[in-house]
Amino acid sequence: MGVIGTVLYVLCSLLFFAGVFTVVYEKWCQYQLQRRLKSLEIPPEKVQALEEERARAIGKQQEQLLEDAEVRLREEAEKRARRIEKEAHERALDTSRVSKRTIGSKTKTGGDAKTSTAFDFDADSAVSRERLRRSQRERERERERRRQERAARIAVLQEKFALEGGEGDVHIRFRFPSGDTLLWKFSASTPLSDLHELAELKKPKSMRAFSLQQNVPFNVLPNTSETLDAAGLAPQSSIMVMPE
Repeated sequence: MGVIGTVLYVLCSLLFFAGVFTVVYEKWCQYQLQRRLKSLEIPPEKVQALEEERARAIGKQQEQLLEDAEVRLREEAEKRARRIEKEAHERALDTSRVSKRTIGSKTKTGGDAKTSTAFDFDADSAVSRERLRRSQRERERERERRRQERAARIAVLQEKFALEGGEGDVHIRFRFPSGDTLLWKFSASTPLSDLHELAELKKPKSMRAFSLQQNVPFNVLPNTSETLDAAGLAPQSSIMVMPE
């Protein structure tokens, strides 16, 4: 695996466990907060406002952690690529020196064998450089393929939600970790999957995976065909778009 691979594995493991701890701690805090607020008999509107403020703070913290992790992973990948390129260049220089020494020291009895050895070193170095270039081209093609798939997906969603603000009797307010809100109207028979699609279209570019959460009462909305009416979101509801 190598030193870089081990470091990346350990880093990813730490991020995973940190995410699990964050989710568990968030649930515990919500439970304690709800108990405290119930004991104080605070109005539901105030409870919802406090929950949304806390969710925004947690979302900003998680988004910052994600950005820091991406920066570290990108730096490690760049260092590894530079190291591989440097090693390939050094091998090419060594091969060139061996070739020159071999050609300069050829004799009638052993010259051909030494020259053959130098050519073998040259061939190995060329194969290594070609393998490195092929690997880089494959990574670039994979990034381009994902970018095109993402662009096609966004185009489909933009066409689906072309009517700004939507239409229907159910009012859904989306709240993002940055504090931005989006009010959209749906029909009562709209599936929950449409909420996920709209959130995917409107979410910040820095947010990758996300979940839709209803704070009062707390509920994580699944990406299914269940209707808004059946899920209890009619006639209006407020939903948090939380990064994962």
